[in-house]
Amino acid sequence: MSCRTGQTGHIERSGRWWVARWWMDVPGQEKRTLKRAKICPISGPGSLNKSERQRRCREIIAASGGDTEEYFNKVVRPQQKHGVTFRKQAEAWFTAAGSRKRKPVARSTIQFWRGCLDNWLNPNIGDIPLSNVNNGA
Repeated sequence: MSCRTGQTGHIERSGRWWVARWWMDVPGQEKRTLKRAKICPISGPGSLNKSERQRRCREIIAASGGDTEEYFNKVVRPQQKHGVTFRKQAEAWFTAAGSRKRKPVARSTIQFWRGCLDNWLNPNIGDIPLSNVNNGA
């Protein structure tokens, strides 16, 4: 799991319950969703002390499968293969930089930057997905 090393989750009070909250990858989406599950009541029968709540929180997250390497490879890896490459993002940025209303970049500056991009950056990292560039892979 190159991006995520596992999760411990977050425990918080919600009404009369202690709840576990954690992030879960969703197939077909780039953004993750925040999941939550009840751990135990705050007081009364069935309530747990702090260390037991933390243990139960880890159990809930493990049962969801959200922190396993298999789930990560199944959900996130296919998105990275078809993600936006550095080359595509650079072209989109150049289009926006030259035509933006506030502080547009001069044409000569864009030509100079484009030369650097075409001669140095695109041949070396142009076809790498941005998720790999950001993670140092």
